Amino acid sequence: MTPIRVLVVDDYEPFRRSIHRILPSSTVQIIGQATDGLEAVQKSADLQPDLILLDIGLPQLNGLEAAKRISKVAPHSKILFVSQETDPAVVEMALSLGALGYVYKSCVQRDLLPALESAQQLVGLDDATDKGKAQATNQPRSYRFEFDSTNSILQGCFEGFVSKQELRSYYQAAVKHVARLSPHSYVVDVSAVTSTTVSAGTILEFAKLPPVLPGAQRHRFIVAARPAAFWLMRMYEVAARASRPNLHVVHEHAEAWAILGISEARFNPLPDHVEGEAPTIC
Repeated sequence: MTPIRVLVVDDYEPFRRSIHRILPSSTVQIIGQATDGLEAVQKSADLQPDLILLDIGLPQLNGLEAAKRISKVAPHSKILFVSQETDPAVVEMALSLGALGYVYKSCVQRDLLPALESAQQLVGLDDATDKGKAQATNQPRSYRFEFDSTNSILQGCFEGFVSKQELRSYYQAAVKHVARLSPHSYVVDVSAVTSTTVSAGTILEFAKLPPVLPGAQRHRFIVAARPAAFWLMRMYEVAARASRPNLHVVHEHAEAWAILGISEARFNPLPDHVEGEAPTIC
């Protein structure tokens, strides 16, 4: 695989050094650094990197304004925000600019490599339409629903390739199952997802929708093992931070069962289709 060409933009030199240590040299080539927003715009124009790791709290020009200018001078360069800013409104604004994602600096050791793996899949893809790749895979629908009636847990399981359209279909089906079953907890199992064209823009779209399982006392879990799927779900957690209480992203099912105090979950498959109307996602 050709190394992804990366520009690192941060005004704190020790943090830039830590980024160098985290990024794998076998798949990532750091082609430049910038310490303020204006320099980031200029180097983006000169170097035309594949990916820009961009801070928000920059001197001269903040990262959000820099991203707007970069989109004009380096339209094929993708942006991944890496910032200590946790305000949901700032996160939403950053993702609305077309960024691939948003990594909290406090979580960079855990989240940056999965984000980079996802970025390598998405660099070169047009976020406006991922249907070309989805159709090329010629994959049938790869999700199913199961229900543990003893513990009242609804589980949706994804396998293989995930596209934007599949997420739309899944959400509509999930809403119907939740309305019919009124589960206590809701689990999204993406541990078997191998690849995805779903971007941060799509995640932001879903994060704005009403929660499939409302109520602060109802637990929601996302089980993700593979890096690409883990990043997808971490992006959802970041984007939905203000409106999704009790949302946990875990690596193994056992973590979810431990939080719920369940020794064993017993699931039975549900039919793919349920009656009734679901919200349309535009």
